[in-house]
Amino acid sequence: MDINEATRSPRQPGASPPAEAAPLKPSEHASRASQDHLIGAFADLVRHQRGQRLREWIRQAEQDAPKPMGGFAGFLRRDLDAVTVRLPTANG
Repeated sequence: MDINEATRSPRQPGASPPAEAAPLKPSEHASRASQDHLIGAFADLVRHQRGQRLREWIRQAEQDAPKPMGGFAGFLRRDLDAVTVRLPTANG
């Protein structure tokens, strides 16, 4: 028995297999790509201390991202002074 078989939960006899996720619509693909790009860009600016790019990231997230990420960007904007103190630019 391999590790996958050992950790797989047993199915009840006669139970239906797990449902697969529905395919994304073209508009959902675009939204997902935008969200993925914004997540990567935010991680990059934090990891590499690129605080000078934060305002642009916030603008783009509020404009293009799904509501939860746009809301996060709005919180960052409202407390921008505190955020930028903790997120210096690469130059200091």
